[in-house]
Amino acid sequence: MERRDFLYYIDLGMVITFLLCAFTGFLKWPGLLGALGWGYHLLGSLTLVHDWSGVVFCVLALVHVGMHWRWLAAMTRKRLHMR
Repeated sequence: MERRDFLYYIDLGMVITFLLCAFTGFLKWPGLLGALGWGYHLLGSLTLVHDWSGVVFCVLALVHVGMHWRWLAAMTRKRLHMR
């Protein structure tokens, strides 16, 4: 697999896991499930999806930063030398 394709899938995975984590986080807001009439029986499943999507997002973000490390280091050096 080419680097650009791999980066695309990493970024796509980050978007999907971020949206899952954000959506389930909002649904877990205290009292929201009851207000929506969904009941609290979904809280366990929501927590599971929320926690695991957060973990996967963090792993993908670390891979993403690792793949761009040389660029990040070069830009940081460039910015620090501009002063």
